[in-house]
Amino acid sequence: MRTHKSSLHGHNSRRPTLLHLVCVAAIFGFLVFALQSIFLTGNRISDLYREEVRTLSGFQLNVQQCVANRGLGLTAKIIDHCKLVLKFPEGTNSTWYNEQFKIYEPLEYTYDVCEAILLWEQYRNMTTVLTREYLDARPDGWLEYAAKRIAQL
Repeated sequence: MRTHKSSLHGHNSRRPTLLHLVCVAAIFGFLVFALQSIFLTGNRISDLYREEVRTLSGFQLNVQQCVANRGLGLTAKIIDHCKLVLKFPEGTNSTWYNEQFKIYEPLEYTYDVCEAILLWEQYRNMTTVLTREYLDARPDGWLEYAAKRIAQL
């Protein structure tokens, strides 16, 4: 009878061990998957961010060169990939007086290129909605109108 109990006890102790091993393997697999997802996705996001910063910086360099060549003395100073400052030359007197605020117009203007792009995106999306509403209100429908417009191109 003792041999029977010990064999049952040995069999029961193996089952939890096997269950523990399966759980440990599943958790390990999940951790490996999670780490790979985080590092691979994070790398793509940082590459995209670097590309956006490079594009914005290139745009600002073009603006800086354009202002230097055609700005009649204005200078463009790049602060970071979003901010740009336009300045009038030293010794320029402000002749534009703002009656509402009782001050002369400044001789230095700060532009946020990133904010301007976001505003442009919002405006573009608004005009797209208005265009769709216009096309949906047409009596002949937007499909016929779109076909006519495409044929004109």
